[in-house]
Amino acid sequence: MFTIQSIGPPAADCPVFHVVGRSTRKGVTWLWARTDLDLATACAARVELDALLSAPEPPRFVLVYLGVECFVDVRGLRLLADATRRARSRGGDLVVVAPPHCLRRMTSRLGFTDHLSLASGAREAVQWTRVGRRV
Repeated sequence: MFTIQSIGPPAADCPVFHVVGRSTRKGVTWLWARTDLDLATACAARVELDALLSAPEPPRFVLVYLGVECFVDVRGLRLLADATRRARSRGGDLVVVAPPHCLRRMTSRLGFTDHLSLASGAREAVQWTRVGRRV
C-alpha cells in the first residue's frame, strides 16, 4: 500500500527554517529551509518569518537558503514576497539564496522579479548585503 507521509502540516518540534547564522542582532541572519515551501508548510513558515521580522531588533538582512531540491508553490512565493516587503519597509531585504528552478520560473512568469530578491549563491548574497542592493 502506498502512502504519502509528507502531506500535512510540519511537526511542531520541526520548524520550517533553521537559523544557521546571525552576525549581529541587527545584521545578517541566515536561514536554511528544512522543507518545501508549499500548502503544507506555508502557515508555519509565515509564523516563523513573522516572529523574526517583528522582533524588537529585527535583522536588517535575511538570507534564506532554499537550494535546487526545495519545492516552492504559489503559497511559498507569496510568503517570500510578503516577508521581503516587510524587510524592505524597514530598510533591509530578504534574499533567497540558490532558488530552485520552480521559484525562478514563477518569479519570471508572474512578474515578481521586482518583488523578490534572488541570489544564485552565497557569495552573491553576501555581496548584496554589503552594498544593500543587487550586485
